[in-house]
Amino acid sequence: RRWYKSQTKNNHAPRFNAIPAACTAFAATDTTPTAAAAAAAAPAPAPRLPTPRAYAAALATLVLCTVFGMCTWFSAGAVLPQLMVRWGIGASEGTLLTFCVNGGFLLGALLSVASGLADRFRPSRLIAIGSAAAALLNAALLVPQCSFGAAVVLRALTGTAMALVYPMACKVASTWFVDHKGLAIGMVVGAVGIGSASPHLLGVAGEMPWASLVGLTSGLSAGASLVALLWLREGPHWAGAKKRATRLPARTNGRGGDDDDVAVDVEEVQAEGGEGGEGGGEQKSFRRSGSHCTERRAKAVKA
Repeated sequence: RRWYKSQTKNNHAPRFNAIPAACTAFAATDTTPTAAAAAAAAPAPAPRLPTPRAYAAALATLVLCTVFGMCTWFSAGAVLPQLMVRWGIGASEGTLLTFCVNGGFLLGALLSVASGLADRFRPSRLIAIGSAAAALLNAALLVPQCSFGAAVVLRALTGTAMALVYPMACKVASTWFVDHKGLAIGMVVGAVGIGSASPHLLGVAGEMPWASLVGLTSGLSAGASLVALLWLREGPHWAGAKKRATRLPARTNGRGGDDDDVAVDVEEVQAEGGEGGEGGGEQKSFRRSGSHCTERRAKAVKA
């Protein structure tokens, strides 16, 4: 900056005393714009917003995935008397099958927050993975060699898997709705309540055999995983979509190399002034980006 000010104040010099090496290198490049460069520099078209039917379909798909993905929550608690007879346990031990699901869900939610899964991966994919994992872990109760201790571990892992369904469903809802976000998230919370209570509705107060109920809830959770994988998508307000929409295309010069799109930072450029300059012999330093050097280069070439 000081070097350029000293050159502009010198009105008697026939030419610039010393042009920094960075601007000299830029002056040697071809600045003629090409058709590819002009097309790349053109502003990207505005993204198309979904139609009202797309919003309704997305909310319906999300609610469906949430209801079926959370139906394994009380799959063991709904048939607890039958499981107590199977393993020969008491009422205090039987309640552990329900409590460990809540503990696993809490652990899974904490791990998800600590690792930042919702910010690293697509929430719809996490819902599909969580529903599939919950279905497999819940179906493992049907193994004949499954003991009570193994069932406790399986139920805890099932709750951990469902931690990828409920919170991620709320995140997907927030990517679709802004003005009616409370309504959308409220419907997701209601879907969680219906889904978690569905084993009691399906079991009809314990009349359905426990193996049939566990298999049915596992199948519904697997179906939720398939629906989320095929049809559930994030909305237009998802942060990942915004990053892709606002990413600027690379601008290239006539030779095909990067020019102004890549910031060229010159840390130390020593310019020695020539005859008639105010800064003769004095070393100056300046820092310029590619666009600024291009402007100074054009003025230097013109002079």
